Amino acid sequence: GINNRNLETMEIDLENTCKILKEVKSDRLVISESGISSAEDVRRLISAGADAVLVGTSLLKCKDRKGRIGEMRGAR
Repeated sequence: GINNRNLETMEIDLENTCKILKEVKSDRLVISESGISSAEDVRRLISAGADAVLVGTSLLKCKDRKGRIGEMRGAR
């Protein structure tokens, strides 16, 4: 997995996945983690080459979890 959170500063930058993917061999399964909160984020990361995303906090804070999950699944 590629963590989008800088563990020293706790800042999140989805570009972290995009940068690291350029260095990853194509036969590796890549999961982008942290800071993913919208279908647009999912589209961006999948388009960059991620195979999957790990979504946590944004779903826990969302009032319509089922709807949000549906949006994100549809973003592939």
